[in-house]
Amino acid sequence: MTERANDAGQALATLLHLGKRAREADSLAELGFVAVNESHALLPYRQAALWLDKERPGTGQVQALSGVASIEGNAPYVMWLTQLFEQVRPTDTTPLRALDARDVSPGLARECSEWLPHQVLLIRLPALQQFQGGTLLLAREEAWNETELSLLPEWGAML
Repeated sequence: MTERANDAGQALATLLHLGKRAREADSLAELGFVAVNESHALLPYRQAALWLDKERPGTGQVQALSGVASIEGNAPYVMWLTQLFEQVRPTDTTPLRALDARDVSPGLARECSEWLPHQVLLIRLPALQQFQGGTLLLAREEAWNETELSLLPEWGAML
């Protein structure tokens, strides 16, 4: 077996394991933990954030952050992320979206480099029994490769 096929097989096994972990989550908090922390086993990233939609537009919230046990709603980073998610989200027809500073207001764009690494992806999470849907943000310095870009929409559909 070639190294590339072995890597693809390992990525698929990790994706299936994460999907099982997401299905077994007993709460939104546990699902959030899987989304922003355990996703790192699928592909490396520096930061992750989970945004959950609410029934009314403009009432979503940051549900989970990588490496953080609890969310402080009035923390500057959380307030900035809230503004970001309210302005820029992937859609059901385009479930994977690269974030570009030109996509947001000038104020948010100026602060992008303060809060996030250069490579940012937004993955649309469909509405399921557990929640109304949402967006998973993954950020890192290195560019995303083709294999990673093909796995992320699948991972988003499993959450």
